[in-house]
Amino acid sequence: MLRELTIENIAIVKHETIHFGAPFSVIAGETGAGKTIIIESIGLIMGDRASKELVRSGEKHACITAFFDSIPDYISNVISKYDIACNEEVVIS
Repeated sequence: MLRELTIENIAIVKHETIHFGAPFSVIAGETGAGKTIIIESIGLIMGDRASKELVRSGEKHACITAFFDSIPDYISNVISKYDIACNEEVVIS
């Protein structure tokens, strides 16, 4: 389960950390508040292709970090095949 997402230098976001609760979270806000940036950041952390246009104007790099916990065994087994240690928690950046 995704517990925390940190977004740095993506579009209009300089630095933001979002904490997700169990069993679900709702992303709501006015137009232009950044909901799409959150969803695109989750997509990027899951393997979507990045575009240099996503990097915040004037910045040289961007970073997204996701903290997952309660990793199911079948996902832990796949991650372990790549020699990445994975117990019940994993951080992807």
